[in-house]
Amino acid sequence: MMRKYLTCIRWFSFVIMPLLIIVTKGYSKDLFETNLTVVSSSDYSAEVAGEISISDTGKVELSIKGLRSAGGQLINQSSILVIDAEINDSPETYSRSFDITGGEAELEFTLEGLNKGDKLEIINVVINKVTSPTPSPTPTATASPTPTSSPTATPVVTPTPSLAHTVSDLAILAPGGIIAESTTPTPTPPGVINADVEIKPETINLKSNGKFKAFIKFESDSPYDVNDIVTETVECEGAKAIDGKVDKNRFIATFNVQDLNFNAKVELLKGPKKDEKQKQELTVTGKLEDGTGFEGSDTVKIRDKGKDHDDDDDDDDDDDDDDDDHGKKKHH
Repeated sequence: MMRKYLTCIRWFSFVIMPLLIIVTKGYSKDLFETNLTVVSSSDYSAEVAGEISISDTGKVELSIKGLRSAGGQLINQSSILVIDAEINDSPETYSRSFDITGGEAELEFTLEGLNKGDKLEIINVVINKVTSPTPSPTPTATASPTPTSSPTATPVVTPTPSLAHTVSDLAILAPGGIIAESTTPTPTPPGVINADVEIKPETINLKSNGKFKAFIKFESDSPYDVNDIVTETVECEGAKAIDGKVDKNRFIATFNVQDLNFNAKVELLKGPKKDEKQKQELTVTGKLEDGTGFEGSDTVKIRDKGKDHDDDDDDDDDDDDDDDDHGKKKHH
């Protein structure tokens, strides 16, 4: 009998107790988990261990350790945690005040208003310093004299300031140290990426009414695609692309020679020899559909001579006719 009793106790300990703990605490997974860093390095030391996790059931756990001032003093102050969230795609803001003592704080609570099956999404979290509001002057009570008693002042009840009035504009901790309350991060403007550019023909006659082409490629490991190049944005030294198409992994832009406009062109026309060839770097620029810019250059020979001597142009153009026929035009 005793053995059977002990077996029941052992079975209860290993099976029933864990189930009770799960039921009591609630089985959930972390929906949001991140480390916190200081927002203002001029006010607080960057050496801080801060982290926050929010489960899909709305349970919030916050831990701060070693928060110091820029001068190295452990922080003692009142603070407030602000959580911007969406419940079933409707915006909701939660706030909870707490104290940081000796540079440390532990906070645990559950977001209110959540029901089973609700879709919870965490948008932003930030910890702000709480400042005491400037007290409003209390009106002086006016006594109503009575013939039988001394004047008695009527007590005036001053309302407790709401939490919204105590939140300072100074954010202390935030994920990555770049998020501040009630602000939308400004998108970083796309940069300019390098492109591999090859210009054909290799000799361009400035007096020709012909065309030249720029073959544009990105690095093989680049996340960008030449299919995203917008033809209307492609330029070469003042000349705008009159056509653009993709052939395999390169974008082919076509320009009119007479649209070129650069300083070397003017200097060349003043040169001592009419048939003199001069090397010139031509730069091609443009943009992708997402606004990212690209830039690349190639060196060609610039010639200033009459139409009777356009042999260089004709020879180089013939080499690229086959490539162009396989390309597909790009129109945006």
